[in-house]
Amino acid sequence: MREELARPDHQMTLALLWEEYKGQHPDGYQYSQFADLYRRFEKRLSVVLRQPHRAGEKCFVDFCDGLPLFDEHTGERIRTELFVGALGASSYTFAWATFSQDLPTWLDCHVRMYEFFSGVSHYWRACQ
Repeated sequence: MREELARPDHQMTLALLWEEYKGQHPDGYQYSQFADLYRRFEKRLSVVLRQPHRAGEKCFVDFCDGLPLFDEHTGERIRTELFVGALGASSYTFAWATFSQDLPTWLDCHVRMYEFFSGVSHYWRACQ
C-alpha cells in the first residue's frame, strides 16, 4: 500500500486502496478503521529520504577515515584516507586508499575512479 501511495505516475489515494480492499474483503474494515490502522503502521516506519537517480547521471564522492597501516620495521601507525565514489542509480562503488586529501591526490583519485567506471557521469560532462 505504501508503495502504491508513493508512486509518482498516478494518483493513488488511501480511499481508492480501501475500495480495492473492500472489493476483496466485503466484511473487512470500514474506511475509518482502515485509515487509522494504516496511519499507525506509517508511524512505526523509519524516515527515509529516497532520491531517485537516472543511470549515469551523478557520481557522489568523498573522503573518509581509512584503515591504519603499520610499518613492520618501526611499528609506527600510518594514517590513511579512503576516497569513495558511488554512482547514484546503481550505488556501484569505487574506493581507493591514500595518505592525504590534497588536491593532486583528489584529482588522481577521480582519474582512477573514472577509469574504473569506464567513463564519467553526465553532470561531470555537463561542466566541461
